[in-house]
Amino acid sequence: MAVRRFDLGKISWVGCLLTALMAVPVWGPIAHAEESSSGSLETLVPDYAVGFAAVHDVADFREHVRSTQLGQLLQDPAMKPFLDDLRSQIRDRIAGVREKLGISLEDLEGIPSGEVGVATLLPPAGKGAVAMLVQVAGNEERVESLLEKVAEGLAERGATSSTSEVAGRTVHVFDLPENERVPGKRQAVYCLDSGVLIVSDSPAVVEDILARIDDDKPSLDEDA
Repeated sequence: MAVRRFDLGKISWVGCLLTALMAVPVWGPIAHAEESSSGSLETLVPDYAVGFAAVHDVADFREHVRSTQLGQLLQDPAMKPFLDDLRSQIRDRIAGVREKLGISLEDLEGIPSGEVGVATLLPPAGKGAVAMLVQVAGNEERVESLLEKVAEGLAERGATSSTSEVAGRTVHVFDLPENERVPGKRQAVYCLDSGVLIVSDSPAVVEDILARIDDDKPSLDEDA
């Protein structure tokens, strides 16, 4: 699939999100962006995506960074005020992610077991959409707890919820209340299938990703 990869310095919230994956400590070790291999999340992104970025090898990257001169500098206690300020700025800048998808970085603490991918998409019909895919194999119980927590939080914010069945999977759809920061009709959509948590603001995008999971199951099984 020919998908243009993001220039992270030019993509606003996506760049902030992926920067936060490395800067916000609740994530633990996070990896650098790299080319996806066969069986990775990129194979699940619909053809109408206009960009995709991912982080891999969650267990290794931070240890690598710590061994570099920059990593050693960042571990200096004198750098703590700078890092605290950076984390605060990142959280402020990616507040729109929670508004669009109903989920925050803190919500995902301890959830990823592998790759994390973010895509922007232009479906054939309808407005542009975003999607986040997270490999969570082995952490499904945590994901179920997360979805319950998110549902409660969205209900408190005035969202209404419904579920639908897509090829035997349960898809959770939340209609979000109007918001000055993100005008117009808004939805947050969640589904857990085959060890992948799918989060989007478009039910159609989630359905298309699920269809690609069906097509890609052999390679996903090999990659597990």
